[in-house]
Amino acid sequence: MAAQRRAPAELAAIALVSRESGSGTLGFFKQALRAQAGPEHVPPLAELSSTTTAIKAAVAAGAGPAVLSSLAVAAELSAGTLRAVTITGLNLNRTLPAVWAPGRRLAGPARNPHRTGAAWTLRTVAAILANPRYTGRQVWSRQRTNFDLADPADTALGHLQVQRGNLPEGWVISRHPAHAALVSEADFITAQDAPAPRGPAGPAVRRYLLAGLLACGPCGRRLKSAWSNGKPASRCRHGYTSATRARPGRHGNT
Repeated sequence: MAAQRRAPAELAAIALVSRESGSGTLGFFKQALRAQAGPEHVPPLAELSSTTTAIKAAVAAGAGPAVLSSLAVAAELSAGTLRAVTITGLNLNRTLPAVWAPGRRLAGPARNPHRTGAAWTLRTVAAILANPRYTGRQVWSRQRTNFDLADPADTALGHLQVQRGNLPEGWVISRHPAHAALVSEADFITAQDAPAPRGPAGPAVRRYLLAGLLACGPCGRRLKSAWSNGKPASRCRHGYTSATRARPGRHGNT
């Protein structure tokens, strides 16, 4: 069957099952439709204040048509329970801003725009080899949520939500693979049996004076704490990591 096509004016003349009034998605859709079909359009057939699932269920039950994201109805289109109708000349591309709370650090590429993705650092490889999720298994309970007093001396300030890691024996790992593996189970087990890194046992023993207060003379970067020859030290690699190819003439590590 050939795909159905309709003009924006035809869509504006149809009563739709839509989101509740005040929805940002609904407001954007109406604005785009007015730009193509004019300000006149029929009232909605029904306004649902619940989730997209409720709108899909209403459409599948024959209540009427709706305008939804193609990602939201991908499964229904594949199963044949819903049918897509192409609206020619209607641009529904939408720009979404990224927002986050002040003081919180970004994650992923937005947090590290300087990373090219060409290679991993040794620390990244070590983190991958320590995480069973990269063997293809799903892992739960790696962290727990604790609620600590903001100030033990003033309980009126309430509690702070704190994430803390659980010991490996408390993790729950799926019996069967849940996604593609990045590390084989044999390599993962071998990595867990590898000797511990050099240096004192545990972060409580490692004490670094003036940590975060010293700057590198040649490049101005903040010196990083490091364990060197059995003693605490500070160093600067001038922006280079184990994933960076050295350039001729660059400063050696300070």
